[in-house]
Amino acid sequence: MVKEKPLTDNGLGSFKAKYMPYQTNYFASNENNKFELLADNVKHPLNEFILVLVEFGFIGLTILLVSFSF
Repeated sequence: MVKEKPLTDNGLGSFKAKYMPYQTNYFASNENNKFELLADNVKHPLNEFILVLVEFGFIGLTILLVSFSF
């Protein structure tokens, strides 16, 4: 998802809306993957920084990290 728009945002809530089609396309192109049994309906990533990166791009992640430093 980050490859689509790495600098700018994909939009608020885009992870929840777009992750399942990405997962479907990945497993369709990589058959017999050992992680296929672990696939599930994911609504939130494991890491908050990944969520910010997907939804707000590198610019949003940079702003977040700079605000944490202050």
